[in-house]
Amino acid sequence: MNKEVDKAVVEDFLKHNGIDDKTINLINRLLRGGMKKNDFVDELHYEMYKRYVKKNRNRITFIVITRNGEYVYINVKIVYDYGYIIGRDGVSNKLFVNIIRPIYISSDLMTCTYDITPYICVVDQQYIKSDILQYDIDMDKNEYSSILLPQDKNVLFYRVQGEIVLRVERATDLRKMYEYMILYYANDQLIELYWLYIANLIIQKLREYHIAAEFTADRSIVIRDAVYRYSSRHTKLKKAIAVANVIVNTLKDLGLDTYTVCSDGYYDIVCGIHNSITNNRFITVYIEDHGRWGSSYMDIIISMYNITLGELLHVPATKQMHDNIIKTIDDYARNVNYVDHTVNANGHIITLKTLPVRIAINVDSVDQVFNTAAAITVNIPMFFVPSNTTIEIVHSQHGKKTIKVLEDYVISITSTNIDTIQNVVMTRLAIELLAKKIPDTP
Repeated sequence: MNKEVDKAVVEDFLKHNGIDDKTINLINRLLRGGMKKNDFVDELHYEMYKRYVKKNRNRITFIVITRNGEYVYINVKIVYDYGYIIGRDGVSNKLFVNIIRPIYISSDLMTCTYDITPYICVVDQQYIKSDILQYDIDMDKNEYSSILLPQDKNVLFYRVQGEIVLRVERATDLRKMYEYMILYYANDQLIELYWLYIANLIIQKLREYHIAAEFTADRSIVIRDAVYRYSSRHTKLKKAIAVANVIVNTLKDLGLDTYTVCSDGYYDIVCGIHNSITNNRFITVYIEDHGRWGSSYMDIIISMYNITLGELLHVPATKQMHDNIIKTIDDYARNVNYVDHTVNANGHIITLKTLPVRIAINVDSVDQVFNTAAAITVNIPMFFVPSNTTIEIVHSQHGKKTIKVLEDYVISITSTNIDTIQNVVMTRLAIELLAKKIPDTP
């Protein structure tokens, strides 16, 4: 089939499906590699088009166009499938190119012609927006906009500028949700804090029996060179049980009943100390060949076993400590002031008002253990934005945008569904373009 017939078939199909002449001309130019540098928002996006779309236009397997002509998806087959979205910038009305994860033709959602190669398909704009680029509402073309979730929606994704998308979640009690997220992101720290409390008491108890033990970098307890390598497995097992019994007694003093299950496997000698309430393993005692050259002895290791915060809170002492920390965090969440926060999101400078998201809270309730106040430090990857405030977004290419927030929301900054390789490719091209400006040395 010659090019003129191809062009006629393409135009007839697109016109029949309501595509305007401007978009039809764009498709014909894309198919024939006829796009120019001034068609794109900048040289970088033109280079992306030239090297990855134009260069491989004979490997394009299909094209998907939104009915309003806003987006064009191009699928290129080079061993694997690669997907490119070409769209129009909301400010300059020029084209940009993004790499996205490949999509596939869906006869249920698309109207396609298979009479030519590459196949041409037409789809509703909402499919590209919500299913492919993964946002619900496009605010990119409005200089000033406002966010107000419909009553029947608790979460929506707003494309606000370029590839930047805001995930907006309704917050019936903003500060309560703030407190919940502090605790959520502090979870691992709390587990470590309570384990250190218990481990410290285990070490003290071992020392009462003149057993020297110490912490390791991975927060285990090690009794070094405790077991003669060449003793019988039965003797090794008895020594592991002896240490496990000391731990059981320590936990009993803390108010937690446990029991021990030991095994003498072919390779490992392990004692698991189980919570009597949940029957879950709480602490593991095992003999480890540390591999130190020339040593005839092995270590006994005491460590947490996939322990959760819930398991630790069965210990009355740590539960009391936790209750005190909850009260401290609750007081902080209820009384801390809003701050102005600025973040750089891929070149978009975003400023908004939020409850603090980089937090360090002193928890004095653990003074009794460490003789100094501990601190819970968290970085929460979302913002707690009050009603009747504004979000300002500034970008060198896209300009300035102001968004009014009409209710209390939890807002996260994300992006359209761009492939992770996009930044790598753009970085390579940007460095090449900069390098071209440097004169060659003789």
